[in-house]
Amino acid sequence: MLESARHKLGTRAILTQGDACQFEVQAIFGVAQLDRIVLSYSLSMIPDWRAALVEALRHLAPDGCLHIVDFGAQDHLPRFVSVTLNAWLARFHVTPRRDLQDEMISLTQNSGMMLDMQHLYRSYGQYAVIRSP
Repeated sequence: MLESARHKLGTRAILTQGDACQFEVQAIFGVAQLDRIVLSYSLSMIPDWRAALVEALRHLAPDGCLHIVDFGAQDHLPRFVSVTLNAWLARFHVTPRRDLQDEMISLTQNSGMMLDMQHLYRSYGQYAVIRSP
């Protein structure tokens, strides 16, 4: 999978594999902090997703951005759609994080970081950008 992504991105991005809950940027990328971190439909598959979120924020450079897109609370979808979707996702060990927004608010509230949050497609998904000061 990494080789396919590298081929598509060329030299515009550095890709690697690691543990989202515990990683050292210097050892992996050779830099102290990262300007951009993207968590795309991954927190819903990480058991300790809160630790992954804290770890990503820990590695943001000043003026850096953490972009998060993942499944939403699905509050505005028809009930049968939400039930069916969650049953399907559960087959693949995917759990929408209904309290992701609350967790991001809590983490950014007194840190000087700015949170911009959007709910997508009747709360099917959620997109957030956290900017470090």
